[in-house]
Amino acid sequence: DDGDWSTKLHWRKQDDGSRITITWDVPADVVSGEYRIRYRGDAADAAGRLTAINGISPTFDVAR
Repeated sequence: DDGDWSTKLHWRKQDDGSRITITWDVPADVVSGEYRIRYRGDAADAAGRLTAINGISPTFDVAR
């Protein structure tokens, strides 16, 4: 989750809104397997109204 030091969220303002890039520095004690990153949050429109948004990364392998 975004409260973990190994997970970093980077926001970049764009003309059509913003883009978030999420990185995960895989901790040494993580078990090998398939993982994906899921993001849940809120987006504000120009009037400040919030809409729930979510995104899921493709799966990726962690091998130890």
